[in-house]
Amino acid sequence: MVRHVDGRRLRKAINLIHLWLGLASGLFLAFVSLTGSLIVFEEPLDRLISPSFFAMKSESDRPPVPLSEVVRIIQGEREGLKVKRIDFRHAPRGPYIVHVIDSGTDGNDVEREFSVDQYAGVVIGERSLLNPMGLIWRLHVDLLLGETGRTILGVAAIVLIVSSVTGLVLWWPKRGKVRQAFTVKSKASRHRLQVDLHRVTGAYLVIPLFIASLTGVMIIWPQYTFPVIAKFLEIPERAFPAPRDVNAALDIGPDAIPGLVRAAIPTGQIRNLHFPTEQEPYYWVSIRSFENGHPRGRSYVAVYKDDGERWHISETRGAPLGYQLRWEWLVPLHSGDILYFAGKSAMLLAGLAPTVFLITGFFIWRNKSRARRKRAGRHA
Repeated sequence: MVRHVDGRRLRKAINLIHLWLGLASGLFLAFVSLTGSLIVFEEPLDRLISPSFFAMKSESDRPPVPLSEVVRIIQGEREGLKVKRIDFRHAPRGPYIVHVIDSGTDGNDVEREFSVDQYAGVVIGERSLLNPMGLIWRLHVDLLLGETGRTILGVAAIVLIVSSVTGLVLWWPKRGKVRQAFTVKSKASRHRLQVDLHRVTGAYLVIPLFIASLTGVMIIWPQYTFPVIAKFLEIPERAFPAPRDVNAALDIGPDAIPGLVRAAIPTGQIRNLHFPTEQEPYYWVSIRSFENGHPRGRSYVAVYKDDGERWHISETRGAPLGYQLRWEWLVPLHSGDILYFAGKSAMLLAGLAPTVFLITGFFIWRNKSRARRKRAGRHA
């Protein structure tokens, strides 16, 4: 008898935790998760939102213009433009996305994006980093608040973990009622329909929700999470050789870089080409290998700008499990890229789930509150 009472009290306490976490943070969690679901399919969504920015002027039946020509085209747009990197993610059917530093007329450096048709050799469009897709990214990453926003998002991720665990405990079916726990009774009352939709959505999506929130905490606070993981898995430090002195007057140019990179890592898709700076006098190329799930590539080759010597080559393939988790798998786990379309679809639905929880949870709470007030009125 005592065990039965204790079990009921424990369940009531878990229910209260789940309820008040949902009421206190449901709207914010729905917003953050919705922005995350939007960026799961970032590239096609960006093309859908900003079609003119990606509208190619020619067909891909001709060879692309040299990268040095792309740089010349950008610099010819106006004074004060310096190419920072070229993004090849939309190629070969889409344009190059060129990130530039715009000194402007007031001397303040601002980063902007240009889209360039690499076959016609013309600029298609120009936009700021806070374009619609860029704004969604920033809202999901730091709420436009920098480190403060990241801290808020880390706390929200912890809240979502607790909500997922408490929701799973409350949902856990009794013996013989497993099928009922995964079913929505469409012909039931409105309240029962809301309860079923709330519970079943959580049952089907609790795993991707838990993975998304846990990896979110790990991305925001790696300095706290990975020392714990390092007690179980080997996570070697990322080793970079000391750079040598470079002849600043010499530059082999961007056209030579793809061939030098392919000599080091022959497979995979080149995602980004970063141009040299005074602080980093080498070209830096990221590659998404076929085994690599990271959307922006986690294999790297760095090439000195003066003579083409490779300064650094980094591949996560063959590295210890902990190292791959830290540097290659973490973001793909968070976004679902690690399982390609199936994983991305699961994370898209998981991002929509908190909105379903918010709406159905509010109506469930309101219905129960009204029922309690009616009972209290009858007793009075």
